[in-house]
Amino acid sequence: MDNLAQLKSYLKERGLVGEEDLQRAEDYALSTNIPLDQALVFLKLVDFQDLGNALAELYNIPYEPL
Repeated sequence: MDNLAQLKSYLKERGLVGEEDLQRAEDYALSTNIPLDQALVFLKLVDFQDLGNALAELYNIPYEPL
């Protein structure tokens, strides 16, 4: 499973984003040519901390908010 699929799965499994919102973010990301993680935050579907925690767990690195 690639990193994008892992991120989507992580967010859905933890109830941070639903399938409909995830699809909306993917459509927005494609239409604006930005990464999905940026689209999720821009559309306020997830906050930076939740996204940071998700990425930290997926990449097995600590998350330190700034």
